[in-house]
Amino acid sequence: MIKTITFGSLKGGTGKTSTLVLVARCLAAKGYKVLVIDLDLNNSTSFTFMPDNINEIDKNGRQHIAAALQSDTLYNFAVPSNTKNIDLIRSSLYLVDLRTISTNRLKNLIRFETEKSADSKYDYILIDQPPTYDNITLMANEASDLIVTPVLLTQFDYNTSLFLRGKLKTETSKYENWKLLINGFIESRKSLDDYVALFSSQFPNILKTRLPWTTQVKNCIDRRMLLGHAKENEKLRSAVCSLCSEITGITVEPEEAF
Repeated sequence: MIKTITFGSLKGGTGKTSTLVLVARCLAAKGYKVLVIDLDLNNSTSFTFMPDNINEIDKNGRQHIAAALQSDTLYNFAVPSNTKNIDLIRSSLYLVDLRTISTNRLKNLIRFETEKSADSKYDYILIDQPPTYDNITLMANEASDLIVTPVLLTQFDYNTSLFLRGKLKTETSKYENWKLLINGFIESRKSLDDYVALFSSQFPNILKTRLPWTTQVKNCIDRRMLLGHAKENEKLRSAVCSLCSEITGITVEPEEAF
């Protein structure tokens, strides 16, 4: 069955997009077929996965998520990305015209695609949310089997997580599907222990995996560097594999770089 996972946060700069990109690459390197849907107007996920020949693939400029949400299909708007086993439905500024869209729209499109074919085209659908709270965000949440919110160990991240928890409890049916992911963790910084304890006291839904603080993340996103088996990649690569295994329920440890 397709597992739809949304990466979302009310706060920018928490590593939401970076985490999605690394998870998508890891799953793809393991051989799974992944569809990435970019709902963020910042367009960072689209930029990362955009194929160089996009103008040849999309001559009319209509292969994007805003057009897909107004159609009767979803997969027809996906394009092959620059990464093997990953397709992309890129973001669009026209999402601003869809702020009143039904919060069940994306869920229904995914359901239609899975019901019309006995063989699933994709193993996983990964959604990048905008760092806001509106109908687009609610739509992504309702379409998801799992919602992952990366957090940094700061007071502001703690406060926004409390606010988001209240919203998910009262305005969606997906609170039980919500998980927090500690990002940018530095083992040697003992001053972070108090924040770990603070988050743990209020959020029983924290994932066991912690993504480490490392400059390798920036290289992976900005320079499209792959995570191989070099020593400097060891911590990040291991953490990403652990995260993929934890959120999918299967062991994901690809041999190749991702």
